[in-house]
Amino acid sequence: MDEILTEGVQAGATDIHFSVGSAPRMRIAGSLEEMKYDIVTPAILDNILFRNTKLTDLYGRTDVNTTGQFDMSYQLHNTARFRVNIFRQKGDLAAVFRVLPESIPDARTLGIPMSVFNLYNERRGMILIVGPTGSGKSTTL
Repeated sequence: MDEILTEGVQAGATDIHFSVGSAPRMRIAGSLEEMKYDIVTPAILDNILFRNTKLTDLYGRTDVNTTGQFDMSYQLHNTARFRVNIFRQKGDLAAVFRVLPESIPDARTLGIPMSVFNLYNERRGMILIVGPTGSGKSTTL
């Protein structure tokens, strides 16, 4: 798993997807690209997610079995940090590893208009940050 995650980070992926029936995929510039690995089977994914003691523990497996999902973080030594969502998809396990930046980007380098940041000073109301996957919602927040 660490090899796959490292390869994804080096390729500039924002997410690495594991789902039964396909090879691991990485999201680059909004498009999913299949990685050059074997097709993931239920046994392989179970081994990656629940037999890897660095990743989950008994609590994670219990949470997936009772609620259908489990969220956590994972750090790949000297490479990257990830926000991880493990869930059930069509009865099988699946997981998405979202690559987290090492540092908080500066608002000016992101190209977000200052009018968006000025909303922070408003005393009333609700601000919704919405958009498709990979559009920058988390980064904006």
